[in-house]
Amino acid sequence: MVEIGTDASPYGMGGWLTIDGTLTNYFATDISDEDELIYGCPRGTSKGQQLWEVLAILVAVDIWVLQWQQQRIVLKIRGDKFHPPLAGAFGMHVDLSRLSVTSNPTVCL
Repeated sequence: MVEIGTDASPYGMGGWLTIDGTLTNYFATDISDEDELIYGCPRGTSKGQQLWEVLAILVAVDIWVLQWQQQRIVLKIRGDKFHPPLAGAFGMHVDLSRLSVTSNPTVCL
């Protein structure tokens, strides 16, 4: 089983990857000036919390997709503070080979 865990704060985000219960990779990054400009959400406040939580998942999937891209897997994504419609979106079938992250300056929730 491939499992991605993520978390975000008003100042940064991170994630970890486990394969069959073994931690294999992790990342941590600050929310940058560029992130604030792209997404229109200020760091250091709760205004963009849901955005940063979902962005952490997208970053994790993007950087680790090569870990499982060529095999059939059960992918479990763990995170917190999801807005209900966003959480529902992760229950839908997603073709990871077509996943792309685009910026939208009005995404702030």
